[in-house]
Amino acid sequence: MRRYWEALANCHKEQDRYDIHSIITPVSRSPREGRWGQMERYIQRRVGYPLTIKLQFQGEIAHILDHSWADLLTFIPRNSLRIVTVHDLIPLRFPGGLNAAQVARFRTWVSHSGSAHAIIADSEYTKQEIVDLLQLPPDNIYVVPCGVDLPRQADFTSSWIEERISSANPSNQKLVIGSIGSTIERKNLAIFPQALATYVSLTGAQPILVRAGGKLQKTLADEIRHVIGANNFLELGFLKDEELGNFYRSVNVVVVPSYYEGFGLPVLEAMASKVPVISSRASSLPEVGGKEAIYFDPQSPEELGHELATLAKNGISDDWLDRAYERAARYSWRASLEGVYSVYDAALDIRAKRA
Repeated sequence: MRRYWEALANCHKEQDRYDIHSIITPVSRSPREGRWGQMERYIQRRVGYPLTIKLQFQGEIAHILDHSWADLLTFIPRNSLRIVTVHDLIPLRFPGGLNAAQVARFRTWVSHSGSAHAIIADSEYTKQEIVDLLQLPPDNIYVVPCGVDLPRQADFTSSWIEERISSANPSNQKLVIGSIGSTIERKNLAIFPQALATYVSLTGAQPILVRAGGKLQKTLADEIRHVIGANNFLELGFLKDEELGNFYRSVNVVVVPSYYEGFGLPVLEAMASKVPVISSRASSLPEVGGKEAIYFDPQSPEELGHELATLAKNGISDDWLDRAYERAARYSWRASLEGVYSVYDAALDIRAKRA
């Protein structure tokens, strides 16, 4: 949520019709671990944040930027307009490592979204999820997509990322496949061994798979190495925001195999870098990628392998990449902020008519 807030705040202009500021600013540092960290987070959530809202909030509109904190809406003064952004309802579809009590707690938190005057969803898909899973009426749910930062020329400088990939691909003959994000189950990274095996079978060549983000479990990583060779599997770890451009610039294709995404920012980030995208045709991803991405069934590693082989053989036209870039350009953070303002306008208008 830090990136979401900073992206919107950085687009704010002095002459805008709304003056925005944060009284609870998301932080990037990791909280303390262990029992003391748990106690600190509990006190902050149950006492610190509510107290901050009660003592410091004086605005006409209160906007909770993360659905996981929708319960804080109960501490907003009654005469203020309440807005919440729901990015996804993933734990209700894919609990992952969460137990039943944690899922129930998440549902309780996000259910407070029903007390908002307006709800912002990242995608039409997420809007429908809110209707289906929280049983909320669609009338006051507004779709405002996230934005993407178009890369600047200054971002395209030599980096350790390019050097590491080049060392594994000195002749520049191998297809370099990029994958970015967490390793949780819904990301469907287990599709890669069979998909890569299909690619090798069809092409007779071994590709390079470059992972940015969390490291894969050893068993899955070993399966991938067995298929494409140990030197062809690179794990970069977590990247800084300023390193993302170099990651996208260094790969030939980005694969997004997720079962579920509330939006799917890597699709747009790749398009903005003029890198082909092969994406799962699941959840919000086709909505974000449109006709400028290549899609496959997330249950079919063979289909993914086939699409990778086709791309390696035929390439992709500059015209296609230009259209993808133009699509990404339409998803600017400034456009996202203007969309948020439009929701404020609509909610204020509705309240005025009901007064």
